[in-house]
Amino acid sequence: QAVVDRLFFRDRADFQAAFLDMSRQVVAQLDRGRMQQLLTERTADLLRLTRLDLLTPRPEDGALADPRRPEEALPVGAVLGRMLAEKEAPVPLGELDAGSLDAPSRAFLKAQLARGVRLLVPVATRGRLLGVLAAGAKKSEEEFHREDLDHLATIANQGALGLEVAALHEQLTRRAEVERDLEIARDIQMSLFPRELPRIPGIELYGVSIPAKVVGGDFYDFLPVDGSFDGRVALVVGDVSGKSIPASLLMVAAKEIVYARAMQDPEPSTVFRESNRRIYEIKRRMFVSLGYFLYDPVELTLHYSVGGQPSPLVVRGGEAVELPPPVSRLPLGALKDTTYDAKCFWLRKGDLLLFYTDGLNEAMSVESTFFGDERLRASLVRHSHAPLPEMAEEILEDIRQFTFGAEQSDDATFVLMRVGGTKPGRPGVV
Repeated sequence: QAVVDRLFFRDRADFQAAFLDMSRQVVAQLDRGRMQQLLTERTADLLRLTRLDLLTPRPEDGALADPRRPEEALPVGAVLGRMLAEKEAPVPLGELDAGSLDAPSRAFLKAQLARGVRLLVPVATRGRLLGVLAAGAKKSEEEFHREDLDHLATIANQGALGLEVAALHEQLTRRAEVERDLEIARDIQMSLFPRELPRIPGIELYGVSIPAKVVGGDFYDFLPVDGSFDGRVALVVGDVSGKSIPASLLMVAAKEIVYARAMQDPEPSTVFRESNRRIYEIKRRMFVSLGYFLYDPVELTLHYSVGGQPSPLVVRGGEAVELPPPVSRLPLGALKDTTYDAKCFWLRKGDLLLFYTDGLNEAMSVESTFFGDERLRASLVRHSHAPLPEMAEEILEDIRQFTFGAEQSDDATFVLMRVGGTKPGRPGVV
C-alpha cells in the first residue's frame, strides 16, 4: 500500500506541477498561436482528452468558430453564446435543453455533438465571451468528475486573461507601428515645404504651417512660372479636407496637379478649372481648398483665384481689409465641372498681406469659441510694424493666449508678404 500511495501521489504531484506551469505559460504568452496550442493540445494531453478545440471570433462577423471549420459557427447574439457568457463554467452538451435554444444555437449544438464534443467551456471575462473550449470525451471513457471540470474552468479563466494580454500587446504593437509610420510621413511631408523662401524682388516673405495631427493637409509653396524668381511667381496656399495620412497623401497629389497646370498656363482661373477636374477624379468626398496668387513684379499686381479659402488680408493705412473675393469660390474637387473666375489687385509699397487657411481664424478656445476674423485682423494690425518672423510669432502667441491650451482640430498655415522688402525669411514649419 505504501508503494501504491507513493506512486499515486507522485503522479498527482507531477500533474499539478505540469498544470500550474502550463497555466503560467498561458498568461505570460504573447504569441496568440502559441497560446492556443497551450490551451488545446497541451491541456488535452494533461487531462487525457480525445480532443480539445478553441473556438474564437471570426474576423468578418465575430461568430465563434474553429478556424479549421469556419462553417460550424455560433453567431453573435445566439442564445447559447449568451448562456455560456453568463454561466462562466463548463456546460455538458447532454444536459442542454435544445427546445430552449434558438435555431442558430441548435445547429451549432448538433455540429458539435457530431464531432464528439462533450463539454463547452466558456473563455470569458467580466461577462464578455472571448472564446469557447470544445472538449471531447476522456480517453479513459470515464465520466467527467468535478475535478476535471474545475481544471477546465481554471485553464479557461487563464486563457481569457492570456487572450486579453495578447490582444493588448497586439494593439500596442500596431500603435507603435502606426506612430513610426506617422513620423516617416511627417518627415516626408515637411520635406515638401520650401526649405528656403525665395528671394523675390520687391517683396519680403515668411511662412508657417502647424499641423493639428502628426501630419496634416495644409501646404504652401512658390512657383517661378517664368522660369526664375525674377519674373512672375505664383504663391499657392492649400488646405485638404480631412486629417492625418489620407489628407497628407491628397495634399501631395494636389500640389503636383496644381504645379503641372501652372507651369503650362499660370493664369489663375485656368489653373483652377483644369486642376479641379483632375482632383475630382482622385477621391470623391475629399476636396482641396486653394488660394492661387500670381505676383507680377513689373505691374506690381496680384492676380488670383480662391476656392474654399478665406480671402487674404491686406494692411493699408493702419487697417486690415479683405482682398476682393472672386465670384466662384468652390473648393477644388467638390464638383466635376465648375467655372472659376480671377481677380486682380494692385499692390502698393508698404502693403502687408496675410494669406492663410481657416485653421487660423477658426482656432477654438476651451469654451468652443472661434478666434474669429476680427481678432485676427486686430492682431495683424497690432504687430504689422514688426519684422515678419516676429510678427508671425506674435500672431501665434495671440492665438495661444485665446485658445489657452485647447486641442485644435484643424491645421493652421499662413504666409506673410510685405511689399517693398527683399528679405526672403525662413519658413516656419512646426
